[in-house]
Amino acid sequence: MMQGVTDNLNLGFEAMWHPMEKRFIYNYGFKWIKDHHTILASYIPIAWKDMFTIVYITKPNRNLSMFGEYKMGGATSETIAGFKLTYNSGWVQGTINTAFKGTSQTTFFFD
Repeated sequence: MMQGVTDNLNLGFEAMWHPMEKRFIYNYGFKWIKDHHTILASYIPIAWKDMFTIVYITKPNRNLSMFGEYKMGGATSETIAGFKLTYNSGWVQGTINTAFKGTSQTTFFFD
């Protein structure tokens, strides 16, 4: 369930029944948007690798989006940064994480 608290802020939660533990597990999240800035966060207590996630997205102009993501869980954490550049004929996307593993993807649109 997500609920708009203000024009810029949405809060939400999810209840899941965990049959092995015989209890409900609650996940929480929020989304905040202001102009061309967006912040997302979630807390999922049952997820071992990405228990807590926070994401920042900015759109400096209409063709470029940039983001940063931080995940934490257990004894590990990871940070990912990336961009997406959109053109009329397609887009280019790239990411890099804290282990210096990079990805890139190019997509072209054909009529």
